[in-house]
Amino acid sequence: MNQDEFNERLKSNNRAFAGDLRGIDFSNVKDRLRHADLRETDLRGANLRGIDLREADLAGADLREADLTGIDFTGADLREANLTGAILCETNLMGADLRETKLTGADLRGANLICILLARSLHAQSGFSKPRIINPNPQPYDRP
Repeated sequence: MNQDEFNERLKSNNRAFAGDLRGIDFSNVKDRLRHADLRETDLRGANLRGIDLREADLAGADLREADLTGIDFTGADLREANLTGAILCETNLMGADLRETKLTGADLRGANLICILLARSLHAQSGFSKPRIINPNPQPYDRP
């Protein structure tokens, strides 16, 4: 998908995206990707700083080396996503589903990890050695 196609989809309020989104400029997106369907998208190396991705579906997305600083992932589905080497500093992951997510080398300093689902995630050498996780076995976040 190119930048023009991406912008047209946002203008039409269509929040379903697929394929390769590398090279897309997300600087003016702000909260327009809330509830977005980004399953299986390729966002390697993307700069998504500060975007609102609450309740977005990013299952299976490739976010390797992406800058996700300050993103709100409250209730987002990140199952089986690849976050290897991603920067998740000051990210809100409250209630996010991170089951089977690859977090190796991810920087999670200052991230909110309250009530996350983390079963079978690969997080060796990630940026959290002593995570503060409250309710380590929550139910999946109820989406409206």
